[in-house]
Amino acid sequence: MTAFLAFHFAAWTESTRAKVFYYIAVVIMVLAVYFAYSRTGYIALAIPVLVMPFVVRSSRLRYVALSGMAVCVLVMAVPMMLQNKQFFHRMTKDTVSIRVKINESFR
Repeated sequence: MTAFLAFHFAAWTESTRAKVFYYIAVVIMVLAVYFAYSRTGYIALAIPVLVMPFVVRSSRLRYVALSGMAVCVLVMAVPMMLQNKQFFHRMTKDTVSIRVKINESFR
């Protein structure tokens, strides 16, 4: 969510220095989501990208372009990311069943 907020701030600021800072922050935050191996982080990134083109009126084209770029990146990156065994294991149902068993053991 904060990555999208930084993108939104970059859209509204007029300072070039601030825009560069916000765009660098977006890249760092997206990389942090990738290395966290959390499905929730991906959902938190996807929801604003999909919803904002319909909500924002003033800079709608910028959000439509972001959504289009995100779809293109996902189409290219997901097959490569799923080749990583650790990433595949963390994103599939295997970890869900393990977490359920761990939670049940605490009861």
